[in-house]
Amino acid sequence: MCPCLQGMKVWDEFDLQRGISEMKIAICDDDQKSCQLVEEMVTRYCQEEKLQDVRIKSFTTPLELLEKYPRDLDLLLLDIEMPGMDGIQTAREIRTFDRKVILIYMSNYAKYAIDGYSVQAYNYLLKPVTYEILSRELRTVFRLIGQRRGSSVTLHCEDGYFTLSPEDIVMAETKGKNVLLHTHEGSHLVYKSMKSMEELFGTTMFRIHTAYLVSLSSVKGISKDSVILQSGKELPLSRHRKKEFMNQYMEYIGGLL
Repeated sequence: MCPCLQGMKVWDEFDLQRGISEMKIAICDDDQKSCQLVEEMVTRYCQEEKLQDVRIKSFTTPLELLEKYPRDLDLLLLDIEMPGMDGIQTAREIRTFDRKVILIYMSNYAKYAIDGYSVQAYNYLLKPVTYEILSRELRTVFRLIGQRRGSSVTLHCEDGYFTLSPEDIVMAETKGKNVLLHTHEGSHLVYKSMKSMEELFGTTMFRIHTAYLVSLSSVKGISKDSVILQSGKELPLSRHRKKEFMNQYMEYIGGLL
């Protein structure tokens, strides 16, 4: 192990549950030297910021990453140009079971940046990645992770109470005087009004219609009078809400890259 990694925790078991304040970071790059360099820079940043509860693991193939994908992963630094399955294909596979992880691409070419839209990439770093650039990115990402954890809410539903974060939500629809909330794990009848749900989740969701509230991260496309979700489901978009929705969605997309 590189001397600068001494004292840092790495995964001995890939299915360890994350502690309350613990963060998990994975790096995937088929160039072993590049992979090690990024790991060393992440470790250096954590040491300089005195961040003790950070676990780091590197992978040199997409297949290894997918086979040993860590539970509760917070950040994935992913190379794009890799033999066999590239970084875009790998991310598409990951997004089928993990929509929460913050994804940052690394590549020698800027031409791939636009592809990040399809997999909700947070940012795109050109190689060679320098410590100055990476440390600035980590500072922003760690702050975002902290905000996410602080934004979890507990809701009262027909099954009792459950806690979730905004990124868990796909959409919500009116169900009588209550709301049927659809998440990536299932659906819940929540004892709240649509207006209160809209206020609760703020700018992460948008009320596209009197009866529908959608998560911006779940939007795949927009047509003349409808919104298409990643699942392919199509929902009506009110004409008088369209301009505001487009503005908010473009602001959201702009923050991903």
